[in-house]
Order: sequence, then structure tokens, then C-alpha cells
Amino acid sequence: MNIPISKQGVISPSTSEQASSANASDINSGILPVQFGGTGSDFSLAPESLLLYFSSTGTFGFLASGADGQVLGVNLGALGWVTPPSQLSDLSDVSSAPQLPNHVLATAVGGGAYEGRPLVADDIPDLPAEKITTGVLPTSRGGTGTDLSAAGAGAILYSDGVGGVSALPVGSEGQVLKTTGSAPTWSSPSGGAQYGVETLIGSAVQTTDGVYAAPITISLPDTTSYRAIRVVARTIPSSNAWLQMRINGDELTNYTQSYYVSTSTGHNLSAYSNVTEATCAWMVTSSDFPIIQFANILIYNHDYSMDNYLHIDAFGVSSNGLHSLSTARYNVASATVSSLNFLFSGAATFRRYQIYVFGIS
Repeated sequence: MNIPISKQGVISPSTSEQASSANASDINSGILPVQFGGTGSDFSLAPESLLLYFSSTGTFGFLASGADGQVLGVNLGALGWVTPPSQLSDLSDVSSAPQLPNHVLATAVGGGAYEGRPLVADDIPDLPAEKITTGVLPTSRGGTGTDLSAAGAGAILYSDGVGGVSALPVGSEGQVLKTTGSAPTWSSPSGGAQYGVETLIGSAVQTTDGVYAAPITISLPDTTSYRAIRVVARTIPSSNAWLQMRINGDELTNYTQSYYVSTSTGHNLSAYSNVTEATCAWMVTSSDFPIIQFANILIYNHDYSMDNYLHIDAFGVSSNGLHSLSTARYNVASATVSSLNFLFSGAATFRRYQIYVFGIS
């Protein structure tokens, strides 16, 4: 501090007081730096609306005013005036007309003045599924209305009647899907039967060429629980012959049958009664031998035939393309099939055979 002293060496109080209360206008040279509360810059010629800001640490800078409608933003780390992509600088472009309920303030679709209008699809931002972390989508919006994250393998979904979906766990082995009248449920088939299910109950197979005597007999378990028996046969005879089948080894005159067979010259329809077996395939001639014969035979009782006799329907086809249809009745009332016998007409033996018998529930 400079203390004024008179020529006589006396401190002048009035001069000291003036020095400690100097007016800012008396500072007529230099610029007060920032660290002493100044700006460090001469702004005496600054234009109107100049924006003062720190351009770097401890240093003031200034930014001239931007164009009409611009906003202050940051570009590459520095302040600057930018024009926003969409702006609402005042209310001059907002319609003052009454608006409908539940409308939003937005420009018209495609641009233009602001107005009240319903939301459109383009107004809604994308919402990835992974952003949804709470709640359950209702059925009215295409969801299930239920948290099914704990549903086990094999569960099936059904409507619960109150706007939601329920999961029915998989049933036990052999159960079938039934309804209680209001919801599905798993349960055992009525009476323990599963209609149409085939079970292998007998077979005879020889796939190596040889001389195998006829008849081939297949003994069967109790067949009373089956609604029908189906036989699938693939055979090769030792000479020109056709396949025949007997029930329970019966060679009596207890069969009535008719057949329709193709030949090299056309077709033939014949009827036989009181024969000793059911002919399953009439479809070979001497010029065709040896050929493979296929037969699909269905044996059924009164459940299907509406009487107490066994009925036999057979379809046969050979590898030369000839085929036959045969139908027969075993004229023994209430007969139970305990065995089936397969042979060829005449004295022919088997070269090979594959015969399978299925019980049909």
C-alpha cells in the first residue's frame, strides 16, 4: 500500500482515506484479470446480445448471437448456435381451433403446422422385446395373459373362458384327452380300450430260400378282447399256386366266399360255397411263376358284421401286377380265433414267407 506523506514528513489522514476508497472510474489503464474478479478482456466494443462464457480454464470468451430460432448447443466440445430439426419457437403456428379428446399436439402427418391429432404408428418409437421386463401381455393384445415360463414340456394351452390362457400339463402314458364340459383333461380311455390301436399278436418269418412245408401255423393268444384281426403276408410258393388261409385249422366245409381276380386277359368274378379254406389271393399263372404274393387280410366278428359269424376280407397283389379281392364268411357261430393256418393250393410248399398277425382294439 502507498501511504502519502507531506513535505514536512507527516502522514495526511485525508489522503490515506481517499486512497482506500478509490472509485472504479478512476482506473484508467490496464484490464483486471480473472483471478482478481475481472474478465481479462475488453468488452467495451462488444455487440449487442454477446454471450459471455469460459472458452477455456480461467479464460473468458464471447459468442455472438445466433440466427432467429437457433438454440445453443455443443458441437465437438464447443458451444455454438445450431438450428434444431424441429422447433416450436412460439405459438404462432399452433391451431387455436377446438380439438377432440385424446389427441396429441404434433405436426400434420408429412409435416406442416402443429395441430391436435390422434397418434399414428410413426409417432411410436420402436420398443424391442428385451425392453419389456414387467407385466404380462393380455390376450386382447395378442398375448396369453398368463405367465407360462414354468409350463413343462408337452403342456398344451387352452382358453380359460375369462380372457386368459391356461396350460394343461402332459398326461400319463396311455391317457387320452377328454373334456369335462368346460376344460380339457387327461384320463384313461373308457373301459380301458383304445379303438384302432394295433398290437402284434403272432408272426411266422423265414427269409432264406428253402423248402418249407405247408401249412404254416400261427397260434394266437386270447383274441376275445380285439374287435378285429389283421394279417399281413408276403409269401413265395415253390410252384404255381395261390395262398389260402384256414381258421383254427378247420378244413371242414365251413366257408362261403366270392372273389374278383385280374388275369392276363381281364377279370373274373366267381362265387364258391362250402369250401375248405378262405382263398386270399388268386393271382398267378404258370407263366408268372415264381412271383412274390402280398396279402392284406381282415378278420372281424359281430362287432362289425352285425351277426355271430367271422367275416374275412382279403386283398392280394403279386409282383407281376395281378391282383384280387376276396370276401368270405366262416360259418361257425361265435367262433374265437385261436390259430391261423397258411398254405398254398395243390401241393406247393413255401420258398419264403413273412406273415404278421395284429389284434385291433
